[in-house]
Amino acid sequence: MSPCLADGIRYTGYALLALTTAFYDLLRARAVDFFDYPHHFAFLDINHAGVRTHAGRLVLDHAAIGSPWGGLDVWPGSNWIVGPGSASGMLKKVFDWQISCLFWPEDLCTGSDEPRFPSYIRRLLSTQLKTVYYYTQK
Repeated sequence: MSPCLADGIRYTGYALLALTTAFYDLLRARAVDFFDYPHHFAFLDINHAGVRTHAGRLVLDHAAIGSPWGGLDVWPGSNWIVGPGSASGMLKKVFDWQISCLFWPEDLCTGSDEPRFPSYIRRLLSTQLKTVYYYTQK
């Protein structure tokens, strides 16, 4: 989860590399040829005005937005998911994509003005999400 384009890479990059390495180590241990990629996704705050960065919104093409993620094996480009930057908007994407392990910015919280999810979404999220790692953007 990266509401600001660079933050997900900056603060979770090493962890993603470790998870990717573990994924490939398991495949290599089988001693058979394989062609597979881990199911990593990048959820990014992008709207009509562009992708959210610390310098404001920038209009970038799909390749420019996702290429740093591809270096972490968050690939193919269909795994760069466009979503609203609000906590509820991002959680809706987590629900839609049935994510089980999540890196979440510690300061991204739902606002009192955001609508509450129906109880079935909250229940399914609590069942689907096995692990949530919080990262601090400092």
